[in-house]
Amino acid sequence: MSTPIGGTSAYCTPAQAVLFIDWRWWADLLPPTDNREASSAAVQADPNLLEFLKEGAGLIEFAVMKGGRYTLTDIQAIVTQAGNASKKLASMNAQLSWATAHTAKNPLCNPEDLTAAKTAFMLLDELAAGEMIFPLQEVVDASMEHAIPVWKNPPPNKFSDQARRYFGQRGE
Repeated sequence: MSTPIGGTSAYCTPAQAVLFIDWRWWADLLPPTDNREASSAAVQADPNLLEFLKEGAGLIEFAVMKGGRYTLTDIQAIVTQAGNASKKLASMNAQLSWATAHTAKNPLCNPEDLTAAKTAFMLLDELAAGEMIFPLQEVVDASMEHAIPVWKNPPPNKFSDQARRYFGQRGE
């Protein structure tokens, strides 16, 4: 039987979610009824927001683990560092969660067509393919290309010595 290794919390807090996506957009999407949340505080307190944030975090985990470059511990280290990458991760989590909430309210909507989520979906694809990496020293070191010499001690004038037999040498 396989062992699940996914996280149990989102990479974005409700306060960050309303910072990255205006609370009025969330207010229309969160309640399962047609009633709208009345304030930013009500949106942040809505338990549905946290569920959508967890779903967005799950999408991030799928992408980064598919690429095989990160573990759950790596992603959590980025969150606890509170640096620029942490903010980008939270923003990406909020955008993916907003797209998920949007499609929950309107099932005919394609989440990848939403402007706010296009960048997040593009980043997910790049993370999975290894075209973009999170700034962890081990990952950066592993992704650096290193020049490997073909000859350990190349002979002097190797190419000109070989070419002499075909073209001759001037002055001889």
